Amino acid sequence: MRTRSFGRAVAGRFSMLKRDERGSVIVLVAVSMVAFLGMLALALDVGSWYQTQSHTQGTASAAALAAANYMAGGDSSSDATQRAVTYAGYNGLTITTANVAIDTTADTVTVTVPTTAPSYFAQVLGFGSRSVSAKAVASWQTTSTACTTPGNTCAAIWASDTNCTAGNYAVIFNGSGDTVTGGVHSNGGIDLIGGSQTLGPTTYGNGSGCAMTTGGSGDTYTSGPTAEAPITTWPVDYSTILTACGGTGQVACTGPGGTPSYCTQAQASFDFPTDAIATGNVYCAYGTGNVKNPSTWNGLIFFHSGSFGSSSSPLQGTWIGGTIDVGRKSYLSTQTTTPTYPLFYAVGSGTCSSASVGGVCMTA
Repeated sequence: MRTRSFGRAVAGRFSMLKRDERGSVIVLVAVSMVAFLGMLALALDVGSWYQTQSHTQGTASAAALAAANYMAGGDSSSDATQRAVTYAGYNGLTITTANVAIDTTADTVTVTVPTTAPSYFAQVLGFGSRSVSAKAVASWQTTSTACTTPGNTCAAIWASDTNCTAGNYAVIFNGSGDTVTGGVHSNGGIDLIGGSQTLGPTTYGNGSGCAMTTGGSGDTYTSGPTAEAPITTWPVDYSTILTACGGTGQVACTGPGGTPSYCTQAQASFDFPTDAIATGNVYCAYGTGNVKNPSTWNGLIFFHSGSFGSSSSPLQGTWIGGTIDVGRKSYLSTQTTTPTYPLFYAVGSGTCSSASVGGVCMTA
């Protein structure tokens, strides 16, 4: 009887121990699940925070690049700053002008984008929203170097037309004894009829029919003449200035009549009588073309009587149009305070006063 009672007592003890062990396991499992779910929640929120950080960094980079493009295009710092603010808005984030720093000495734009990454599941563990910030720096290559040495920092004469059919030259020197202290470039041909021309670095197109012809003697060049592939877009030195206006990274259309902002005088055509040229202007002759897009301009600029300027006091300016016809003795100079514009920029080829077809016609 005692042996049986002892056995029952031992069995009862083991049964109680098993029940206690099952209870402990349940508690451990419950605690582990809470910890696991907490870590999972924290991991999900951390992933969300990293995603927010990545989006914020991308927004800062896009805003900085947009502002740098505006600065490269000759716009003001205030316009470029506003462009950065706008681009941040495109990406769903809000910044103010205080978040944009433009350094015109180093030619850099710094954009800082602050935002908040919300906390979802991690709030259970006491983690609230996190502050996120990203910074991006973009630089631009300015074309604001003054054109004090034409032919080195910029060309003096540039003609874009690539048409080299018989009798068509983008640049024509009908007179004799012209002096161009600067580069002369034609995407088409160049015709030197008069002779005794003194030109800077001279290049012309190598397309079908393009040629460099001379009708006189005594022509001299700083270098060239050299045939090269025509550049069908705006020249690289002027690409951020002499382009269509109003688009992303382009200058504003704030010139006269809605022309690009670099135009100080603009109309369909210009006909200059004696001494009627105000020095220091950028004259834009758009003709029947799109006033916002210089590559479509076909207006005539005609220096038609008298003489202009003097050897000691040349008239400074820039003339952009379809055809530029210099019909009288002229002393003209590139501007010392304007970015690297050419003196003459001819987009097309029209009939000059000499009946020749050309972009730039030096008929005097």
